[in-house]
Amino acid sequence: MMPQRLVIGGAVARRWTPSQTLRHVLRPRVQIYAAVLGTIALAMVISLSLRVRLQASAGAVAPGSHTMQFEIQSLDAPGHLTEKSIFLVPR
Repeated sequence: MMPQRLVIGGAVARRWTPSQTLRHVLRPRVQIYAAVLGTIALAMVISLSLRVRLQASAGAVAPGSHTMQFEIQSLDAPGHLTEKSIFLVPR
């Protein structure tokens, strides 16, 4: 794959019009890559916005790995979700 400066230089050397250059940049493959990258970025933002902070006082929980289970119910519609997770307490 050529660096971007060489691609733009090639377009200038070939005397492409702006519409030809735009059509070349917006190829289906590039659009698919952009959609995948956007989906990954959106998933990251959603996962960061839905995190739960768990805080315990010092000595209340033994060091190591601990499991917990979240039960989530909808207030508007009938629905129930159970999610398992693990949290670590450092030594």
